[in-house]
Amino acid sequence: MRTSLEFLLENINPLNIIKNNGEYKSALLAEYENLDKNAHNADSFFQILVPPGYLGLLEQILEILQEHDFAKYEKVHKGSPFYLLAINSFRIEDFERAVFYMDAAINEDIKNHKDIPNTPAKLFFRLDSEIRDQAAFFIVCKINDSLKSLFDDVKDEGGPIYNINLIVKYLLENSINNKPELRTIASSFLSFVMEFETRNRHIMLYSDPVGTGEPFFLHLLKGCVIFESLLVNSEIAKEIVSEDNRKSKKENRSPRSKTLKFFLEKKMLYQKLNCEAKPEGLNPKSFADLMDNIYKIKNDSDYSLKTIKIVWGLRNTIGHSISWTKLNLKEYNLLYTYTFGAICLVLDKLYKGNS
Repeated sequence: MRTSLEFLLENINPLNIIKNNGEYKSALLAEYENLDKNAHNADSFFQILVPPGYLGLLEQILEILQEHDFAKYEKVHKGSPFYLLAINSFRIEDFERAVFYMDAAINEDIKNHKDIPNTPAKLFFRLDSEIRDQAAFFIVCKINDSLKSLFDDVKDEGGPIYNINLIVKYLLENSINNKPELRTIASSFLSFVMEFETRNRHIMLYSDPVGTGEPFFLHLLKGCVIFESLLVNSEIAKEIVSEDNRKSKKENRSPRSKTLKFFLEKKMLYQKLNCEAKPEGLNPKSFADLMDNIYKIKNDSDYSLKTIKIVWGLRNTIGHSISWTKLNLKEYNLLYTYTFGAICLVLDKLYKGNS
C-alpha cells in the first residue's frame, strides 16, 4: 500500500487528491492512528507528511486529522506543522498568518518540549541569528536586519540608540515567560515590522496619489494601537488607574477603560517617558493638516515629546477615518519611523526594570 506522501508525489494535482481521494485519506489516517503521544515522534510524523513544495497543503491535512479524531488532534504535538505553516506564510507575505502559526508552534513547544531550550520556534521568538540550524533562519535574519535599519532611522530623527535586546527581552520573551497579556501585542509587533518593507515596495511601485491608501493607513494604525496597548498595560498605567479609582471610590475600572489622553496628561507618566512637558494633542482636522503639524515640530529637540505628539495625532486621525487621499512614500516612511520609535520609547521607559 502506498503511503500518503507517495500519493502526493505521484499526483500532478495534490490538492484534488486531498479533497476527493478516499485512498489517500485512508493511507493518511492509518499513519495517524499509529502515532503515539511522544512529541518527538509527532515531529517526525509531520515533517515528512508533505514534500517542501507542498507546504500549503498542511492546513487541509490538519483539518482532515482534526475531523477524524478531535480528542487526539488536541493532544498530539503540532509544533512542526505550525512552524512550517508559519514559514510558508512568510514566503507569501501573509505576515499576520505567519506570526499566528509561529505563536501556535511555540505554545506547542512550551507544552511538549520543555526539555529542549532551543526548538526552532523558541529560536524565532528570541530572534536568535547565532544558531543557523533552524528552517526560519532566513526570516530571523530578515527581521533583525529590519530592526537594525529602523533603529538607525529613529536615531536619524533625533531619537535614542536602541538595540534588538530591547525588543526580545522586554516584549517577546516577556510575553511568553512573565506577561501573557502581552502575547497579542508581541505578535502584532512582529507582523508590524515584517510588513513595512512590503508596504514600502507597494507604494513605490504605484505612487500615483489617486487610489486606495487602505494598506498603509491600516498598517500605521496597527502601530498606533501597539503603542497605546503597551502604554495601557504598563505597571505605571495600572498604578495611575488604581489611584484614580481610590480617589473616585470606583474599584472596578481597568486601564483599558481609560483613553490615551487620560494617561498622557498624567505627570508621573509623561515624565517617565522622558518628556520635558505635558504632551499636547496636534488636533488635526485632516490628514493633510496632520502632516503640516508634524513638519512644524519635526526639528524639535525633545524627541520623546515630539514622537508622542505625532503618534497621538496619527492615531486620532486614522483611528476614526481612513477616507483620506493616499499618502506618499515620504509621509509613510516618516510616520512609520515615529510610530516604531514611540513603541521603543514605551518599552525602554515603562518596561525596563518591570520584567
